[in-house]
Amino acid sequence: MSSYFKIAFRNLVRHKTYAGINIAGLALAMAACLLIYRIVHFEMSFDKFHAGKERIYRVVSVTQQSNGTEYFMGVPFPVPGALRKDFPQLENIGAIRQTDGVIIVDDKKFRERDRVYYTEPSVFEILGFKWLYGKPRESLSAPGTGVITKSIAVKYFGSWEAAIGKTFNHNNERIIRVTGILDDMPANTDFPFNVAISYATLLPQLKQDDWLSVNEAHSVLVKLPAGMDMAHGNTMLSDMINRYKPKENRNEQLQLQPLSTVHTDTRFRNYNAVFSLRMISGLIVVGLFLLIIGSVNFINIATAQAVTRSREVGVRKALGGGRKQLIGQFLAETFVITFFALLLGLLIGKLCLPEVCSIMRLPMLELFDTGLLFFIVGLLIAVTLLAGGYPAFIMSGFNPVTALKGIKISGSLSLRRVLVVLQFAVAQILLICMMVVMSQMKKVLHAPLGFDQKAVVTVSIPKDSVSIQQFGFIRNQLLQSQGIKNVSFSFTPASSYGGWFGRLRFEGRTLNDLSVDLKFADQSYVNTYGMQLIAGNNYTSADTANGFVVNETLAKTLGYREPADIVGKRMAFSDDQVSGPIIGVVKDFRANSLKEPVSPLVLMNNTSRYRTLNVKIDPDQMPEALAAIEKTCKTAWPNYLYEYEFMDDLLKDFYQEEIQLSALYKLFAFVAMFISCLGLYGLVSLMVVQRRKEVGIRKVLGASVMDVLVLLSKEFTLLVIIGFIIAAPLAAYFMQGWLATFNVRIGLQANLFLLTLGGALVIAWMTVGIRTVKAALANPAKAIRTE
Repeated sequence: MSSYFKIAFRNLVRHKTYAGINIAGLALAMAACLLIYRIVHFEMSFDKFHAGKERIYRVVSVTQQSNGTEYFMGVPFPVPGALRKDFPQLENIGAIRQTDGVIIVDDKKFRERDRVYYTEPSVFEILGFKWLYGKPRESLSAPGTGVITKSIAVKYFGSWEAAIGKTFNHNNERIIRVTGILDDMPANTDFPFNVAISYATLLPQLKQDDWLSVNEAHSVLVKLPAGMDMAHGNTMLSDMINRYKPKENRNEQLQLQPLSTVHTDTRFRNYNAVFSLRMISGLIVVGLFLLIIGSVNFINIATAQAVTRSREVGVRKALGGGRKQLIGQFLAETFVITFFALLLGLLIGKLCLPEVCSIMRLPMLELFDTGLLFFIVGLLIAVTLLAGGYPAFIMSGFNPVTALKGIKISGSLSLRRVLVVLQFAVAQILLICMMVVMSQMKKVLHAPLGFDQKAVVTVSIPKDSVSIQQFGFIRNQLLQSQGIKNVSFSFTPASSYGGWFGRLRFEGRTLNDLSVDLKFADQSYVNTYGMQLIAGNNYTSADTANGFVVNETLAKTLGYREPADIVGKRMAFSDDQVSGPIIGVVKDFRANSLKEPVSPLVLMNNTSRYRTLNVKIDPDQMPEALAAIEKTCKTAWPNYLYEYEFMDDLLKDFYQEEIQLSALYKLFAFVAMFISCLGLYGLVSLMVVQRRKEVGIRKVLGASVMDVLVLLSKEFTLLVIIGFIIAAPLAAYFMQGWLATFNVRIGLQANLFLLTLGGALVIAWMTVGIRTVKAALANPAKAIRTE
């Protein structure tokens, strides 16, 4: 065995160029695989550490509508209480309500964006997070109590021990006493409870009889008893809906969602970020593609070297070497190359992982973990067999007499052509996917939204009753400031995640199969965002709804083809507690992602719901405008933490997965092309050596440098084109499925495919040209003499 490796090292030293090409290609492919493994392993590990995880479910809302099915992670507020009352056999039930806002500790202010939750104690009995101090039932039962994580305690109070018993102010609304300390949340959880306030604190504000409204931030976890399956649990939920909801509203059902799918099911949101199974599958496929491309390099160069090494095989066989020994020798060489490639791949992976984590918005992961060792061993064995198996089998099978004569073995040339086609087909699939994703992202980020998102600043504002009294002062001060064009208060910006959805009564009729997006906003909202009223008028200033403005989609859904015809009709919400006439119709605008169709939408006054300040500024006076906004907000709300965001940046949050996908395709398409060109360079180098006499004779007979270049490159040009013919329909098939997830999407234009082909050809010609120009310029007499 040791002799195998000694000879393997000698052969690597003898053929340094080709060994370097093989090592570089395999190293890049293996580095990509290691990075993909780390990402996929992390994304698939979410919430796998909870005891009894296979019995933990989230209750979600599924609504059957005339135009399709709607999915919500939120559930009506009465659900947890009804579950406890009607189904005591359930092992545990826990309610969660996400919030955000500002935490004030003495004179320090902290923004915990989307990391503050109202939670029942039972949530921490269902989910197995580690407690440093306190217990769920003791720490989260009473109103005004809360628990924080260790790092949050250090940030607020200096140490977690010092935090126990201290208080903090949440949103200027309530004082919360710290009664427990959690260990820091793992990065791989969709329940990142930095601050957890007792659900009892929120309970008095919740409508315990409102089964019709769904708030996306309110969710419920259940733990089924041993022996109960999900189907039984869903039957119980259906019975509960039939018991509490009017018959006409029973299209709004509840279902159980396994905890294991919360992170990957794109139909529902979660409290962190959904990472789709489509994305995971795509990454795995890309990793396999890159591994195959790297292995193809080795196979191509090894089979191309077969003529050179045929005499070595002949001598070994003539001296009694058996086929098994020769296979062992060639596999040992492959193992050595693969081992060095793996070491280099680990180094590349280690260096690139922080950048990849940044692109993917992941925490800074470590490349090495316990699972990586098994993956590395499997990768080493798989690549050794994949890359070295065929060359070892072919070369060990040479007839000794034929091998000693150096006769070319038939079939290897055809195989190399097939493998080159495979390489460039895979590389061009990735290039086409990259082009399509980039084009689609350009479209969605620049598509008309029905409102003007440019130069709109959004500021999160306090929601307590005292702070609301400052709205008039804020508006007047800002409108008198330099660079400020318009000011509006609303529940959310014009386009955002989540929102408030409800059922409406129209002209006395309850419409149970229609879910309406309720946009609480003041009378300046339409003008601030440059929305277009196409019928009727805007409503006037008021604390509560004094009239409604609906969008075109709602008017058409209700049967009015002409927007003006719906003006004057009456509608109501919340069991007729909010009612009034429709006084205007606004042109459709995108209140949600371009992946989704435009939702039926209603604009109305409701001062108590306003959580966002929207300010339209003059881009030419941006510094002055931003300074005025900051000064005014700090004057009105000195105890609130001032932060702002531009509307353009908020819109990008809709497409984070697609932006990440675009960046990854760019990276892996580059790696694929680079590996393919490395292999192409190695093949051309071997071909030039093997055909140097032919090149010399052609030059003596008058062939020009261009003639020689065409001679040596035309075959590879044809192979790249064949690879494109294979890649184009496959890439089109995959990307059509991806584009179908968008309501607004590009068409697969021919120019995207032609640009890919042109790019691949240019890269291939440059790679071939680097080596063939040298051969074409060589002295033909020397080439003939040394043959």
